[in-house]
Amino acid sequence: MIEVLKSTKGDKGVTSDELAYRTDLGRGTVVDQLNKLMEEGRVIHKEKYYLLRSKGLEEVMKKIE
Repeated sequence: MIEVLKSTKGDKGVTSDELAYRTDLGRGTVVDQLNKLMEEGRVIHKEKYYLLRSKGLEEVMKKIE
């Protein structure tokens, strides 16, 4: 979900539809992944937007590298 990282810089959020379009994945797949990230406390859901929690950013970046 690198697109989550790219799209949620600062206070800007991203919708699941936007992520599905950008990653060429089905919306259901994207929502499943976002739900897992929310369960881990790395992503929060505000209204229709998903935002990366700043505390989780360093851990996510380490796992990606």
